[in-house]
Amino acid sequence: MSQPSLFRSEALNHQRHAIAGEILVSVAPGWSAIGWLMIVTVTALAAFLMTSQFSRKETVPGILVSHPDLIRVRALKPGTIETLQVSIGDTVQKGQVLFTVAVDATEGGGREVAEAQLVQLDAEATGLNQQKVLERSLSMQRSAELTSRIDKLGQQISALQQKEKIQDRTNELLADQVAAIEGLTAKGYSSKVELRRRQTDLQDGRIAAQSIAGDLSARQTERATALAELEKLPGETQLKLSQLDTALSGIAQRRADAFGRATYSVTAPAAGRVDLLQVEPGQAVAAGMTAVAIQPADAQLTAELFVPSRAVAFLKQNQRVRIAYDAFPYVQFGFADGKVAGISYTVLHPAELSQPVKVTEAGLPSVGQAG
Repeated sequence: MSQPSLFRSEALNHQRHAIAGEILVSVAPGWSAIGWLMIVTVTALAAFLMTSQFSRKETVPGILVSHPDLIRVRALKPGTIETLQVSIGDTVQKGQVLFTVAVDATEGGGREVAEAQLVQLDAEATGLNQQKVLERSLSMQRSAELTSRIDKLGQQISALQQKEKIQDRTNELLADQVAAIEGLTAKGYSSKVELRRRQTDLQDGRIAAQSIAGDLSARQTERATALAELEKLPGETQLKLSQLDTALSGIAQRRADAFGRATYSVTAPAAGRVDLLQVEPGQAVAAGMTAVAIQPADAQLTAELFVPSRAVAFLKQNQRVRIAYDAFPYVQFGFADGKVAGISYTVLHPAELSQPVKVTEAGLPSVGQAG
């Protein structure tokens, strides 16, 4: 009787087979799989060649041009920069003062003469302004006087009118008394002396009524005259003030002329950004010297490039390009993206390039105008 083994029969069989090793049969792939692999590879390569793009680097000369051109602000007269109110990169508006220039003493009659004229004109202007204040004060004073006088005349007129009514009533009573006395005298009941006394009283009353009427008419006329004068007073005052303002305007014009001979200000002709600044306070400038250059607000930067014939065939309209400026360390920040705005296909000899010729335009950073 055999003793049982400590290992399973499967483990013992695997141990016996491991001594001899295992046989692996390698089957070669079919030619169809190889063919399909080659077709896919060729198709992918053809698609890549037809759709892919590559960049060609070409070093060409060129210039950067602003469209519209830079606005060059020049000094009008020789002198010295007195104040400078902008710096490079500032945004300016049309009419904004850029700098002021103190004109040379030998220019335009001399600065000393102009400054003396300014002092004299300032004194004249001060006198006229004081006269305007005085005219307003006199007008207010005269208006108050006329108003007070009109009020008093109105009170006098009211009193005279009341007095006139009383006198008229008195005269009516006197007339009735005279009529009654005349009847009594005719019958012998009253003396003629009493009749004449009553008639005299009536006559005096009538004279008093006429005097009151005369005084009333005079007061009414005087009040009407005062009212008319008060009504005309604002117009007369305004006329005097207008004449003074006209004189002040003339002085202001003369002052501006004198100030222009001593100092003048230069303003921005259009809105934009200060791109160039060639002056500083205290610097002497000549007439016509470019002091400030302004890039218009709607300006577009265009690169005019002189491309050789071997490279121009690779360009087309609206093609995107990337330009590296040789004047900057373009490895860091000297690149600009743009589009080809126009191409000139005229071939020029280098000797013919005596002035800039537009061979290729690249709009920066957007599409420029076709050349």
